[in-house]
Amino acid sequence: MESSNIQIATRKRVAFVTIGQTPRDDIVPELLEQVTVEVDASEFGALDGLDAEAISALKPEHGDGTLYTRLRDGTEVKVDKRRLAARLDAMLLEIDGAGFDLIVLLCTADFDGMRCFTPMIDAQIDIEPLAVGGRRLGVVLPTPEQILEIGGDGYRVDALFAHFAPHAGGDRTDELIRAADAVSSSEVVIMDCMAFNNDVRTQLQSKLKVPVVLARDLLAKKINRAIGDT
Repeated sequence: MESSNIQIATRKRVAFVTIGQTPRDDIVPELLEQVTVEVDASEFGALDGLDAEAISALKPEHGDGTLYTRLRDGTEVKVDKRRLAARLDAMLLEIDGAGFDLIVLLCTADFDGMRCFTPMIDAQIDIEPLAVGGRRLGVVLPTPEQILEIGGDGYRVDALFAHFAPHAGGDRTDELIRAADAVSSSEVVIMDCMAFNNDVRTQLQSKLKVPVVLARDLLAKKINRAIGDT
């Protein structure tokens, strides 16, 4: 009997890691719609298993790095970057030995020193292509604290900043208008948080005359480059 040259395609196993709690049904399904190959997706959260008291103990102190994320019930929380990073590092060590093809960190923050044997990508934004030709960037962050902490140093280019919380409810028209006004003289706007979705982008885009870029769309392109052709 002749041997067959037909190869059976295998689905890639991808671990999606959030700095909040799982499931992130506000992020992962939309990401998967943009991934060009079929994957077996698993989710892990740095705050999974923690009660309200333990999460409160992770809140940022004055001058510490502030991270914004969501709990399982939809509540938005702010956590200290340094203490969250310690939990995240321990969790990545466990995930690293579970046989995944790719680990995807659902956060745009810079976590220096996070290393593992499994290929890993994060949602940090590569600003150079967006700022080509000296274009002035508009950056929308979830909290005003992050603007003070990051400022222009986080982007290494001329940038305008605004804040708009992705998950807050109620009529937020005035808040959205203020955010749009703050970045209106930029040439391209980055929504620098994985929690910002297409609905929020559309609302902001309707008040601006420049392109508005979602962090999750840029991450989807990274995922496709990592596993789309393998």
